[in-house]
Amino acid sequence: LVLRFRDFDVLEFGSGEELLASPTLPKLDCMILDLRMTGMGGLDVVENCRARGITAPIIVVTAFGSISSATRALKSGAFDFLE
Repeated sequence: LVLRFRDFDVLEFGSGEELLASPTLPKLDCMILDLRMTGMGGLDVVENCRARGITAPIIVVTAFGSISSATRALKSGAFDFLE
């Protein structure tokens, strides 16, 4: 809502699989992923995007963070990890 209010174009996806199947994936400027998403989790999506050569910044957010999940996210190529 805040991003839309600031005139950013925002796309929402119902799951990590839906995002990864989207033809818009290579064109995204930034992604905000929840650690615990429906289906494939945020960390798996980060790793999948990086394996595909997607270089857009990815921010992982969660209310269930841990040192190991933050470390994995950042080592996998996430731009930031917000708890």
